[in-house]
Amino acid sequence: MAGKESFKYCISTVPDAQVEKRYNEELVLRFFAFRNSGASYKHEVGDFLTEFMEAASAPEGVPDDIFNKERDETAFLKTFEVLQKASETVPDEVGNRVFGSVSFAGKIRGQFAVYHFEGFALGIQPILDRLDPSNRRQMARLGQRILEIKKDPRLRDHTGGGKNTASAYKARLAFFTSELSKILD
Repeated sequence: MAGKESFKYCISTVPDAQVEKRYNEELVLRFFAFRNSGASYKHEVGDFLTEFMEAASAPEGVPDDIFNKERDETAFLKTFEVLQKASETVPDEVGNRVFGSVSFAGKIRGQFAVYHFEGFALGIQPILDRLDPSNRRQMARLGQRILEIKKDPRLRDHTGGGKNTASAYKARLAFFTSELSKILD
């Protein structure tokens, strides 16, 4: 999954040194773990990811609520296709910096921000089945919404250092989900 073009586009701001350490693959794991088991997240991300990986590769079989290859692969591919197409509609402002951090002045930077990754990639899940990556108008609306979220001063309340507690994760996910869902209004 880490080699899929839309995913690589969306995470292209991850530094090469981190990619060499397989951070891109960790992001794939993070997506599946939080998408499928985020409700059980407590605090230590490393432990959470390890526990999910162990459960998802259990030799006695994996329950569908933990991991279903076909369902989860389809969701992964559509998620990053939608995020790529939407962010490409605002290339100068967002483009491949969909997961880029935002300066205090509201400028989107190229620095990869994991909380933006979680927020956008997971926050879009409740509406994913209602999005059509071939619908240019819808992708343009989503691209504008991504830009608006990145410029929203409330974003700082949900991203940045020290935001990896369970309550911060749930608040971040609720914020992104609510804001992304507005494109369907």
